[in-house]
Amino acid sequence: MGTTGILLPIFWPTASDPNVVWKSLIANAENLVDAKIDEVMKNLAISKLNGLKSAMNKYKQAIERLKKEPTNPIEQEAVRTTYKNTDMIFLYSMPQFVVRNFEI
Repeated sequence: MGTTGILLPIFWPTASDPNVVWKSLIANAENLVDAKIDEVMKNLAISKLNGLKSAMNKYKQAIERLKKEPTNPIEQEAVRTTYKNTDMIFLYSMPQFVVRNFEI
């Protein structure tokens, strides 16, 4: 089990509400700064986090296919490409969580 296998269930548990972790983190952040984060900003952040989850799932799927066929050059390239794409998605997305006056 790699990093994605560990992180996915922590950040996106298979509960009735898979966003429960993120909602809890946001609620705790609100308590720390004693300010409410606008509902639209919360929903936007959760939507972006779900996009990151999708990217991580694609990478995890590519890894799982490669484990079944470790010598298959197509699967090897798929892992490389998916890793690069996922990395770029994270690099692009992370600054979007720092919106002035709505930091999460």
